[in-house]
Amino acid sequence: TGLRQPWQMVFAKGQSSPIVTDLGQDKPKGTKAPDLIVKATPGSDFGFPNCTWANARTCRKFDLPILILGPQPESPSPMGIAAKGKKLFVAMFGGLKTTGPEVITTNVRGTVIRDFLTGFVAPVLSTAVHKGFVYAGDFTGDRVYRIVEKNGGRNQDRTRIAALRDVLSCLARRAPYASSRRRPSAGRRRQIP
Repeated sequence: TGLRQPWQMVFAKGQSSPIVTDLGQDKPKGTKAPDLIVKATPGSDFGFPNCTWANARTCRKFDLPILILGPQPESPSPMGIAAKGKKLFVAMFGGLKTTGPEVITTNVRGTVIRDFLTGFVAPVLSTAVHKGFVYAGDFTGDRVYRIVEKNGGRNQDRTRIAALRDVLSCLARRAPYASSRRRPSAGRRRQIP
C-alpha cells in the first residue's frame, strides 16, 4: 500500500516480490514529490498520501523505496521496467536531469544507476527483455528498438527492428525479424531508416 500511481512491475531473478515503478505527484506545478521504484513485499507501506517522499523525515515510519527519482523541474516518470537477471532496465519518460527521455539501468537494490540508452526524440514508454535482448519503445508509437548488450553493457549495438505493428505481428506468428544493423556512437541511439 501507500503508492500513488503504481505503473508497471517486474519479477527480477531471485526476487520473490515484484519491483514496481510508481509515479509521484506532479500537479500542481512545483510539487516536489519524487517518483519511486519499490519492492512490493507483502505488508509493505510506502506512505502515500501521508508521505510523498518530498520530505523524507515525514516518511520514517514507512518502508524505504529502492530508488527515489527526483524531484526535478520535470518528473523523470519511470514508466516501463524490465529485468535481465538482477539488472533492471527502466524506461524514463522524461529522463534524468538533462539527458531527456532514456532507458537507465540499476540493480535490484538501486545502488548503481547508469544511462543505458539515450538520444530519444520522443519520451520512452516501455522496455522489455526477451531472449537476452532489451527492447524499448518510444512515444511516436511506431518504433520498437532491440538492443544487444556487449562487453557487460558498455557498448551497445542498437537495432531498429520494425514498426510496432510489425513486431507484434512477428511475435504472434513467431516469424523471424528482418533488421538492418549499424553501430551508432556509444551512449546514443540513432534511428535506422
